[in-house]
Amino acid sequence: MADLIALIARYDTLVFGFAALVLIFIVLARRQRPLTRQRVMDVGLSAILFVAMGVRFLFLAGAILLFPTAVLGDASINMWLAVAACLVAGLVGIITHRGHTPRRAFGAFSFAAANLTEAVIALFVVSAPAGLVLDTVAGVVFAAATLIMAAFVWSHRAATPNPLDPIEKPFDY
Repeated sequence: MADLIALIARYDTLVFGFAALVLIFIVLARRQRPLTRQRVMDVGLSAILFVAMGVRFLFLAGAILLFPTAVLGDASINMWLAVAACLVAGLVGIITHRGHTPRRAFGAFSFAAANLTEAVIALFVVSAPAGLVLDTVAGVVFAAATLIMAAFVWSHRAATPNPLDPIEKPFDY
């Protein structure tokens, strides 16, 4: 059991990122609403914040508490600091996956910060094997996608020009 949890914890971005993508497709396929870009961005942002940030980091906090040496290895990272950081990131993901636009933008920026911090630690502090580098790159890609989704949701909800649209019309109008 410890080996399975350690394996999931090592490749957490790929596992929970895939779960978030599956959740996005299930939610989009199950509702009877029309499939618009705004709906895809809204559902995608919520699912990524909830699963890829909230559930993922809460799982990591529990895995570190139960099996610290299996998850962290011989890294010189303080276990309690890692658990606290994972708990905070997980709670931010759970709290910000729904709600008003600034809260969701805060969640997207927090997700990007958490993934970039994880990337710096994996690439420069701990000598990570090639599989973990792939997981780290996937985390940065998910963070970039989340920031783009947050920009689309913000521009549509605020009815302001979309910063990513060269014609500068509000999103989905």
